[in-house]
Amino acid sequence: MAPSEILSASPNWVSRRSPAECVCRAPGNLTPGVLGETLHWDGAEIDQGDIVVGDSDGVVVIKAFEFDTVVQAALEREAGEADMLAKLRQGATTIDLMGLKHPSVVES
Repeated sequence: MAPSEILSASPNWVSRRSPAECVCRAPGNLTPGVLGETLHWDGAEIDQGDIVVGDSDGVVVIKAFEFDTVVQAALEREAGEADMLAKLRQGATTIDLMGLKHPSVVES
């Protein structure tokens, strides 16, 4: 799946029309936002072209220049997890798959 396909398949949600508007309306912040400039938000720097992804667990900023690398790593992790689930369904244990010591062999 190409990165553009992943983005178009992802659900999107917003509470404002632009990040600049959110900054303007933040409690205690009366300064206007400026389009095209770096946005500093709770320790994160968000530049034009960066991808901001969030869900009920939190928000992450993916720098535009790292997007392809992040997507590739996510696809590899997803494939690894699918492989592990298939092996679990075939009877393997997480202890075996992760190379852990069996509880009966653990030294006290």
